[in-house]
Amino acid sequence: MQQNRIFSTNSYNEAGLRNIAALAGVNQALIIRYFGSKENLFKAALTEGTDLGYLTSPERSEFGKRAVETFLQLSEDSTNPMQILVFAMADEKTRNVAVTYLEEQVLAPISNWIGTPDSEERAAHFVSVVVGFFTHRLLMPIDTFTGDLSPQTREWLEKTLQSTIE
Repeated sequence: MQQNRIFSTNSYNEAGLRNIAALAGVNQALIIRYFGSKENLFKAALTEGTDLGYLTSPERSEFGKRAVETFLQLSEDSTNPMQILVFAMADEKTRNVAVTYLEEQVLAPISNWIGTPDSEERAAHFVSVVVGFFTHRLLMPIDTFTGDLSPQTREWLEKTLQSTIE
């Protein structure tokens, strides 16, 4: 959906309903009628792209690799919830929505999948690394983390994410 593209490249305050409606080729009133508010549209954009099934498949030894593939898969047609999360942190209202999303849609399922006494902590480590990586990739660019990743950086990220669940 078009709101995903807007929310994954702009902060909540910068993402205008007029722009979203124009990209979708619909009237702004239709968006409000369907979603009720810009905040509900944001929630839909955030949760639409979340499918942890691929990450939490039975093959645990490939978790880091699957995570990097998933989060670096960027195209106009796909949604990357991590990008939306990073941009959400700039606004108090969307930050609260993002934290709730993280707790319910990411931390809890990953923690349950890990299934160890320290699984909540491990899931938090995972999210911390991913959000930190995307913060540097999108808002505070470090050359090493932008564009196509070098094989060394990709390997580092895969190993780091893998270590969070082991």
